[in-house]
Amino acid sequence: MKFALVLAICSSIAGDCAPHFVSPYEYQSHYDCLHAGYLTSITVIQNLGPETVNAHEIYIQFKCTEQHNL
Repeated sequence: MKFALVLAICSSIAGDCAPHFVSPYEYQSHYDCLHAGYLTSITVIQNLGPETVNAHEIYIQFKCTEQHNL
């Protein structure tokens, strides 16, 4: 079984999320995908910086979807 990581950058103030992004990597397990999701989320938040995150109340949504055809 392989998994794809799907992420979206969201704003609590806008009440909406940007279009989702599918990671180009495939993960061998749900655990590996979740681990990558949390690490990627931290990186995105750090790259956006505290001013942007605080101004827009940014948060990251992600999920790992099982890929049957990979």
